[in-house]
Amino acid sequence: MPYSHLLSTSIRLLMYTLVILYSWFEESPKILLSFMIVANLSIIFKTHRCLPILLMFLFFSTYIVNLIPFFFAGEYIFYYPPKDTFYEALQIHSFFLFSLDIFTRPIRRRFFISDTLEQKKNWKAFIFLCILFLFFLIFSIQGDTILQTGGYGQQGNTTSLGGFGMYFVILLPLMYIYSGKEKRFKIIVILLCLLMTLKMLLYGGRMIVLIMGLLIFMLYYDNEKKHLSILKIILLALPILYIFILLGAIRANPINALSSSWEDLLLLPFKENLTETLIEFFGNQNDIFYSSTVLTQTVVLDIFNMYDRLEIFFYNIISIITPYSMLPDKASLITYIQKNVAITGGGALVSSYAYFFLSFPGIIMIAYFISFIVNNMQKSTNIPFKLYAIMILATFPSWFGYNIISLFKISFYIIPLYFITRLLFVKNEKKHTICRGTTT
Repeated sequence: MPYSHLLSTSIRLLMYTLVILYSWFEESPKILLSFMIVANLSIIFKTHRCLPILLMFLFFSTYIVNLIPFFFAGEYIFYYPPKDTFYEALQIHSFFLFSLDIFTRPIRRRFFISDTLEQKKNWKAFIFLCILFLFFLIFSIQGDTILQTGGYGQQGNTTSLGGFGMYFVILLPLMYIYSGKEKRFKIIVILLCLLMTLKMLLYGGRMIVLIMGLLIFMLYYDNEKKHLSILKIILLALPILYIFILLGAIRANPINALSSSWEDLLLLPFKENLTETLIEFFGNQNDIFYSSTVLTQTVVLDIFNMYDRLEIFFYNIISIITPYSMLPDKASLITYIQKNVAITGGGALVSSYAYFFLSFPGIIMIAYFISFIVNNMQKSTNIPFKLYAIMILATFPSWFGYNIISLFKISFYIIPLYFITRLLFVKNEKKHTICRGTTT
């Protein structure tokens, strides 16, 4: 480890330790939130040379910025009634961000994730994966669309395939590998993704569309030939962000929204004043933080004792290979809390999940795990690790703010699928090149 990095890390460790200690003895949300912003900016600065990683940490920052009106101006930004553990949830998330900043090392030179995976044309493997994709396209979600039900999440909008209906995304990196550099194969992948996007949006599935978009960007458009600056990324991201917010507003009441004029439809996310507009734009982030507050409250008030929490943790480990439908109700933690403890939105921050399961050691462990993935992406020559890391970078909207198990579940399944395709279609290949000048 370079001396400069060691010194910088030591200073950060001392600073964050003092802030955490002060926050325990004196309630100081403004100071705590300010240092959380500093920590997130530090991580962004250290990882800005890889755009997919940068996008992930920029996404993390939206779950801090949204809290400024609440903790600095006293504006109540949540749809649900007040709780007593907003500050505790803030402390927990600050501990996560501080740990993540300590563990994350600077990326010294720019690199492109797609360049680390060599494309080797294998039409049999590619067709096999396309057939699997079409299977998911037809059977992944069944029921009525949001236009038929009159709103997202109402009866009829159901997931099929035993809860694995969204796992088709693991096919995309493998389709990229086996397509070689054939433009027609790339066109096929893009067309399949467009068809799936149309279907997912009709069923209100913005999350999976975002994950597909991140994968397509990472694999096909973030490379040396099509180098995009940070400014271009921001200019591209802003209209995409607006579209997703607009889709969320339409999704809440699609019949009335789509019957409005074009002008009214485009201005749907904008409210009468700035505060209401910010609440609308950060509605998802606000709901996630509120859910994290409720999750934290179940620990603080001992609604779930240590035995209960370890039991639920065990069920979640099992859920990596077992659908939630085959496990006790409490395995689906947030759903169980919604039914038995308090009304809340879906999901919760990864930090709150880690704290619920294993307290502060759990937060340190998950922060170290994420930083380990980021720190080793550039230098690793292990294909399964590369594929797993790519899925981590694509699925962060899911595991960061909805369910921590997605960090280990959906991303994990690409590894056995990779070995299956190798066994079926690449039996005679002696070695596999994954980086320029490196073979395994």
